[in-house]
This record gives sequence, C-alpha cells and structure tokens, in this order.
Amino acid sequence: MKTSMLKLLCILLLGTLSLTNAYAQKEKLFFINGQYHDTNQELSYFMMPPRSSGMDEEQIDRYYNSCLYKLEGDSLAPIDTFAHFQPYDYKNNEYLMAIRLYQDKNTAFVYTSRYSDKKDTVILREVNFKEPYKIKTYKFWENNFYRYWVTCKSDTLYFIDENVSKDSSWLTQRKFYSNQVTNTPYSVLNNYISDGYNGLGCDDLYGGWGTNTERLMLVRKAFNNDTSYMINFTNARFYLPLSDEILKLDSTIERITPDNKFIALTVSNNNMRIIPRRPKKINSERYCQFLIYNKASKQWNSKLLKGSYRAIRAFNSWITGNQIYIGRLGINGESVIGKEVPGKQFRNQEYTEYTSPADFRFTTLGIYPTGILYLYNIDTDNYIEWQAAEEGQPQGDSEILLVKNDTVYYRVNDKIYKRAIINGSKLGERVLLVQDNRVPSIHWAFIAME
Repeated sequence: MKTSMLKLLCILLLGTLSLTNAYAQKEKLFFINGQYHDTNQELSYFMMPPRSSGMDEEQIDRYYNSCLYKLEGDSLAPIDTFAHFQPYDYKNNEYLMAIRLYQDKNTAFVYTSRYSDKKDTVILREVNFKEPYKIKTYKFWENNFYRYWVTCKSDTLYFIDENVSKDSSWLTQRKFYSNQVTNTPYSVLNNYISDGYNGLGCDDLYGGWGTNTERLMLVRKAFNNDTSYMINFTNARFYLPLSDEILKLDSTIERITPDNKFIALTVSNNNMRIIPRRPKKINSERYCQFLIYNKASKQWNSKLLKGSYRAIRAFNSWITGNQIYIGRLGINGESVIGKEVPGKQFRNQEYTEYTSPADFRFTTLGIYPTGILYLYNIDTDNYIEWQAAEEGQPQGDSEILLVKNDTVYYRVNDKIYKRAIINGSKLGERVLLVQDNRVPSIHWAFIAME
C-alpha cells in the first residue's frame, strides 16, 4: 500500500513539474539585424581606413555590426552579438559576410570572418530555434574558400563550401553539431535547401559569392542518349521531379542549355522548389514568372507575380515578397531609374553602425520597391496583397520577415507590425510591435520558446 502511494505521489510530482516547465516556457519573437560589407565613395566613422596608402577612398570597405534581439514588450532587448566592427581595429573585428535563415529547419546561420597576419578565420554561428534557442560556433580556415550552400539529409544539416584552386575545385562537407569534416562529391547538392531572398537591399548588393541570393545553378545537357539536369560546371546530375513538365511551362527554356546560360534554383524547402524565370511584359505591365514544384501535390505550376525584380522568400507553403521593379525596365512603360522610392522622407539617410541608408542600396541595385507586400499560398492558390504605408503614404522600404501560426510579421522602415491571416485569404488589423532606429537593419525573424 505504501509503495503504491509513493508511486502515485511521484507521478503527481512529475506531472506538476512538467506543467510548471510548460507554463514557464513561452514563445518569444527574435530578430537578427545586419548588412553585408559594402563600399562607398565617402568616408565615415564606421569605415575602415585604406589598407595601403595607394588605395582610393571609393575602394575602402565598409562593415557593420550584427546582433540578435528579443522582443520584450514594445522594445528590442539585445541578446548576443554576431559581428562587431570598430574602425581601425583590424585584429579584433569580425566581418559579417552572410546571414541565412531556414524556417522549416528551425535554423539560422551567421557567417563572419576575422583577419589575422597569416590567414583568415571563418566563423560560422548556428542558431537553432527548434526548442529554447541555442547558439553553436564553429571556426575553421580554408585557403581556397569560394562559396557555400547548406544541405539537409535525414534531418541533419551540413555546411558545404566550395574550394577553388588554379586547376580544380572541390567540396568540403561540415556536419552541424559535430567536428566531422569530409570531402564530398557535387551530387550532395541534390539535398540543397534555401528559403530564397534574404534581406531587402542586402542580397545581390555587390554580387559577391557570399552575398548573392542563395541559388543552385543548373544546366540541361545530353546524358546517356537523353537529357538531364546537371549542376553547372560539374558532371553531377541534379534530380528535378517531372522535369519535362518544366519545358511545357516555359518555352524559353532550351532542351539543351547553351554554354553561356544556366537555370537557377532559388527556393528549396519542405514544401516547394522554385525556378525564377526572366520578367515578362503583359499589356505594358511587368511580371516575374516563377516555376513552382509543389511537393504535396507533386505538380509543377507557373505563377506570375507583379514586378520585375525576382526577390521572393518562402515560409513553408507561403511565397512572400515586395513588388519591386528593375529601374531600367520601368513600370507601365515608364523608366523608374533615379525615381525616388516611396517614403524617402521617413527614412534615415545617414550611415549607422548597423546599415547603410536604404536609398543608397536601392540606387546601387537599380531597383524601385513599391512597398506593395504580398503573400501567395501554393496549396490554396490564395493571394493577398497590401500597401505598406505610414501616415497614408506608401513605404518602399518594407519587407515580410516571418509567416507563422497564421500571422504575418513585417517591417515598414523603422517599425515592425503583425497581422493575423484570416482563413488563409485576408488580413486582420495591423498591430505595432516595435519602433526603433535599429529596425531598418532587421531582415530576419523567428519564434522560439524561452
């Protein structure tokens, strides 16, 4: 009898502790800010000095700080620093090279480097937010480090970096949460993952290997009396399901890819794969065409979305973006090169320790963001759009940061809002979460228990 009572008490105690822990842990909203390095023609406090007396001012590199924040009430609470830059401090600075976030893998990584007298150290921070978030740091050195991808196989993530020498190239595979490092064939990139465009005015700013929108370059070549998709510049085949359907959706895709062309795979998550195509002009309006493979329905479809700059980000089954136009292609037949992006009077035009002015980046990229944000669901075909605005005026510097739990979180200049997605087809009223002078440099968000 005593033994039975003791067991019952133990069960009750364990149940109470479990409930206590469950209630103690709450979902929190986290943000990452940062901008990859760039250059400018004028000096500022946040600019590195020339590395040699003969270097022109316009060749000087500019670097920025990157931090992890938690939303506390209506304020940003700093949690960690990922990249810290102080001018004239070469040996102690970390230089932010790229930030990538994979929502359905509950993982982000921040890539930085640190210069030394003899070699550069690569620093890779993994932020895992599946449960209470945790950060793990890896340090390594690669003399011929050229570019990278992230792959996922059997729920295990790998960091794949390409090394290039004068006569050859090869891949190195690093297993997350392990010190395991191996050389690996290019065919491993069949497991490549990407959520697409990361950061309005950040990706593609200077076209460096680390700051381009994540993509895998594919070509269609003759193979064993047939044709097959191959990873560009390699002999590795890449499997695209129902690949002949792609040719039916876009007649401009050659059956054999010419030597000077390639097909880009920019999104590959648990729900979809996306191949962006060249902008199309229909009745004077510009559209981006996206070839979308829905993994649930096992079908390819073509979707036209307004705009000519192919900057989309995927969140599970949602495709999101800002209607952005390439300046030289214009809107409704009129060029927008040099045209003021909506909301400029609301934006800071000074350089900060976190970012350059958005208008400088838009001009450098030659783009015109309208601030019309949109959500497209590949399962339901529902499309939602709205104009990001302040005081009744459109705001071009706006972007969707996160779609989760039937809620969209988005940035409008220096403010972050959320809106409920109602029945997957319309939005509720907007709710202001935070306004802060650091917000313009925030391009990534996730939710984690704490």
